[in-house]
Order: sequence, then structure tokens, then C-alpha cells
Amino acid sequence: MLLVAAAPAGAQTRLVNMIPQSRSGETNQDAEPTLTVDLNDYSRIVGSAFTWDNLTPSLIVPSKVGSGFPTGDINVGFSGVLSGAAAHETSWFYAGTLSSTVSTRPMTVLRAQDPFSATVMTTLDTRTGNVDQPHLRVLSSLSGTVGQDRLYVGFNNGYSCVMPNGRTSTIDASQNASIAAPALALDVIEARNTACQDGFAQVPAPHLDGTV
Repeated sequence: MLLVAAAPAGAQTRLVNMIPQSRSGETNQDAEPTLTVDLNDYSRIVGSAFTWDNLTPSLIVPSKVGSGFPTGDINVGFSGVLSGAAAHETSWFYAGTLSSTVSTRPMTVLRAQDPFSATVMTTLDTRTGNVDQPHLRVLSSLSGTVGQDRLYVGFNNGYSCVMPNGRTSTIDASQNASIAAPALALDVIEARNTACQDGFAQVPAPHLDGTV
């Protein structure tokens, strides 16, 4: 599920139950929550999780929209740099999901200009074949071509011993993800053979200087 909410004004701490009321009857845990804040507008906060008792369908539920579509894993992120920097005046919103609209649950990389909008997010890339746990990180560049969105989606590409040599630790990357039709390319980050596969979580950490 995906919750979109405006942050309260002023400095304060608040504990928020992000489960939508329509899902309050769930009977199992919510798994792998993520949170992202728009660095250009701190009032724009998006949280996500998925629910074990209803994976098919589990829902992305924008709180201001009330619509949804089936997903498994969800990971979200805003692009941008620190508020006030000239590199990126408008942040894009990105998500990596396992789509439960298909029985094989392919990984999809999505993008939207406004997560509060009812407009369906644009699909930038789809990866199939025993894929799992997309972990997305995005940052607007301050070097090279300033303001380009560097997008990195770490995921397990070929679990259950289907990948030759067991090298499943992979990043799906774009160096300019905010253009109309960005190209994403796979980068296998495991340099050694394994007996079957790498662990499931591949979490990229981009730096402002371009190091990942």
C-alpha cells in the first residue's frame, strides 16, 4: 500500500498510523515499510508497505485519491537535492514495485511528477524472471550535467538458482531518469560466483559526487 500525506506545519513529533481506513480490518503484519521526503518541499511525504494477509491484491492507496492497484514489494523515492538548491526545482517521484497484476510478479520501475495526482504512474522499465525486492534510490546530480535524476534500483535478479553462476545482485540504473523515455541498464554488482544466489536485499547508496 502507498500512503501520500502532507506533513504538519512546525517542529513537532507525531506518530501516524499510515494504514488507510479501508484496510483497517487486516489480520496480519505490514511488511518492509519505506518513507521518502521531497527535499524541495518538506510537506510532501510518501510512505509505503505491503500486507501479508492480502498480497493479491495488495493495494497502493494514495490517501487523497482512494484508488489502487495490486502490488507486492514497494519502494519509493523523490529525486531532488536539498531545498533551495538550483539543481532541481521540481522533484519527480519514483517507485520500484513487484506487480501482482501478473502471476509472476515482475519488477516495474515507475515515475510520476505528482504523487498526489490520480494519474497512473508512468512505467519506465519492467524486469521479469524470479526478481525480488526492488530497493530504489534517486538523486539529482550536482556534477556533470547538473539536475539530471540518477536512478538506481537494486534488486535480486534470478533467485532460486535460475541465474548462471548465481550472480543475482543487480542494479537497474538510469543516469537521466526524468526525460521522456529514459534508458535503464542492468549492472551486475556481484563479482563472484555463488552456489545459488545472493541475498535478497541490494540497496544502492548514491552520493552527490556521483559515487554509488
